[in-house]
Amino acid sequence: HLQAITTGLRMASTGSIFDAVRLSDVRNQPIITPPLPEQRAIAAHIDAQTAKIDAAISHYERMAELVAEYWTVLAADAVTGRIDLRQTAAGVE
Repeated sequence: HLQAITTGLRMASTGSIFDAVRLSDVRNQPIITPPLPEQRAIAAHIDAQTAKIDAAISHYERMAELVAEYWTVLAADAVTGRIDLRQTAAGVE
């Protein structure tokens, strides 16, 4: 359908350097939309998928916060001597 609109606008266009159409030409192009129940089903599907994405984003944002908190506590424990990272580093080798 979009190709038919494009063809119709090209036929109505004027200009020697670039195509130009009048607003009335655009207004006269038919717009075909799905029936309202189908539009609602599409919107519901998009809403459901968006909700899943939003939940995943929230989950990973929370995970990032927890990792940052963990590293802050780990650094504080290392600086204050509550843990000795030399032993941990020696065990990695």
